[in-house]
Amino acid sequence: MAPVEVMSKPTAATKAMAKPTVATKESKETMQQSLEKVKAKATANLDMAKRMAKYSQGRALVMVKDPQFRTVTISTATGAVILAPVGGAFGVASGIVLGTAAGAVPALFTFGLSLPIGAVIGGGTGLCVGTAAGAGTGALVGGGAGFGGYKYRVQIKNGLVTIQKKASETHGQTKVAAGRAISSTKANVVVLVDGVKQRGLAAGKFTKVRAGEFAAKTQQVVSSDKFKVTAASATAGAVAGGGAGAVVGTTAGAALGLIPALFTFGLSIPVFAVVGGCVGTASGTATGAAGGGAIGYGGYTYKKEIRTGAKTVVTTVKDNTQLARNKLQFSAAKVSESIKFYRGTGGGTGGTGSKEWL
Repeated sequence: MAPVEVMSKPTAATKAMAKPTVATKESKETMQQSLEKVKAKATANLDMAKRMAKYSQGRALVMVKDPQFRTVTISTATGAVILAPVGGAFGVASGIVLGTAAGAVPALFTFGLSLPIGAVIGGGTGLCVGTAAGAGTGALVGGGAGFGGYKYRVQIKNGLVTIQKKASETHGQTKVAAGRAISSTKANVVVLVDGVKQRGLAAGKFTKVRAGEFAAKTQQVVSSDKFKVTAASATAGAVAGGGAGAVVGTTAGAALGLIPALFTFGLSIPVFAVVGGCVGTASGTATGAAGGGAIGYGGYTYKKEIRTGAKTVVTTVKDNTQLARNKLQFSAAKVSESIKFYRGTGGGTGGTGSKEWL
């Protein structure tokens, strides 16, 4: 048989030791309950977070697939990409200028090193700030343009359709009007062409007649003695004038070349002589041709007057010569008589003869 345990009455010390044990059990139960509540709350929050994540994921998928979101995103990215380099370039230029200006202040104390350092710092800062500003501005402008374009796409499309309709109507009206104008123009052109043909034929005939007359007159003038004399005189004058001008120009050029000869070692003399000869030949030829032509033309035109004047001069010279000859003969006779008188051949009548001679 098993021994029988004898239960003794609890003492005060035993009661005191039993009370903490009961309190510990209660605190454990409370902590367990709190942990369960926290676990339950955490589980609920986790479930809610999962639901929110799924909801957000769904919304994000819907938003990404939304055409408006795509349009705005593409427009924003395009604006940022386009304006970012522009802003960066402008920022670099402005930053370099401002950095160099700021580095000029302490340049005396840094022996000029502050100028490139300021330019580098200003250019880098300007690049960052300009790129950021350009990208932000481009994103805002592009996003606004994309949003507005998508939002009012129907109105824009309707406006384009209206413009297309009006353009089609205008094109049709213009086509009809052009057809009418072409028909009217064709009729007018036919009439005008006929008139032009008639006028062209008449003008051709008139031109042909005038050309024949001009050719005949030209041939007549060329074959005339006046033209031949004038051409020959002009040629002779050109040759003579060219030769004289060449001599005078060469001499004058050589004389002028003597002035700088000391500085050119004598090379200026032949150079100036050649230049002077060319100038003298050209000017002499032109002057001689003009003068010879004028003399030949005038001489042939007034040949009758010149011939008559020459005959008159010759006759006058002959008459004066004959008169002088007669006077000379008379004077010679008188001289002979006087010589005979003074020799004594006419002494008896010497006084009378002397008076008659006087």
